[in-house]
Amino acid sequence: MMKNLLASGLIMLAPMAARAVEPTPDLSWLEVQVSPMNFYGRERAIYKNIGREACAGDKDAYVELLEAALDNVAPALTSLAYQSGRNECRFSTLDIRYLTGLYEKAARLGYPLAMTVYGRRLIDGYGVDTDVPTGLMLFELAGQVGYGDAGLEAALELIRGEHLAQDLEAAEKIFNTFKEASPNKRFIERVEKELAKAKAAAGEN
Repeated sequence: MMKNLLASGLIMLAPMAARAVEPTPDLSWLEVQVSPMNFYGRERAIYKNIGREACAGDKDAYVELLEAALDNVAPALTSLAYQSGRNECRFSTLDIRYLTGLYEKAARLGYPLAMTVYGRRLIDGYGVDTDVPTGLMLFELAGQVGYGDAGLEAALELIRGEHLAQDLEAAEKIFNTFKEASPNKRFIERVEKELAKAKAAAGEN
């Protein structure tokens, strides 16, 4: 599977694998080749809209979303997980393991958004047993196909130095590479602030 991934120039993520905690993760559970986000553009737009309708209380939209999720349509799985995890939505749930499981299914289908969300949940142990190596590798794989949030998550790990050796220079390079590819302005600002704070602290030492 990994040999089929795009061998792009985004090798700034490569040091992650070298520094990642042992053991090396087994990603044989990836069911298909990882594809760039634009591959899912039309489906993602459709199921985001259906998800909004379901959130507002449209039962038919919710059933349609559930049926697509049961058919393993990756954007439907993530839309269902996102909407179901919001308290203000009509069909919300507090079952974190269920929601995380939806992201896992979409991640197994090679969907970069889901791989990134599930990777973070694996690292944090949120709704799933903690598995830092696999979480980090999912960031790397999603980043290799240009998904901005995956790169930002990787930069965050290098800034914090909790699971990877802190490397602010590499973090800044990765951040600058991927910030333009992320639509998440709040996340960009958060990573930028953490980077500035870490650089300031390093300068004081």
